[in-house]
Amino acid sequence: VMPGFGAALEPAALEELVAYVQSLAGRDVDAELAAAGQTRYQTLCIACHGPTGEGMAVLGGLALNDEVWRYGGGPGAIRESIANGRMGQMPAQEPLLGADRVHVLAAYVLSLAEEE
Repeated sequence: VMPGFGAALEPAALEELVAYVQSLAGRDVDAELAAAGQTRYQTLCIACHGPTGEGMAVLGGLALNDEVWRYGGGPGAIRESIANGRMGQMPAQEPLLGADRVHVLAAYVLSLAEEE
């Protein structure tokens, strides 16, 4: 769950934060906007997304410093995420797979985590 910060940010501040988030992934952005957004990032985002945007899996904070964008990496999608938050949730699979297959799949996913 990512809270929305739209009520706490003026439109200009939101644009600065969008630019900074994009800069974390190496995108070509307005350097002045991104620099202004860094302070806001350190106040609002760093606890879940880390100092360099590496993410914090234990908190559900996605990495922002790569090209993997769950909700889209364009300015509009990032703006939407920051302003309104995200309530990401995986849909239940048991009705489709059945209890036995869900159990086997869960064991497999757990084994992948143990390899790291």
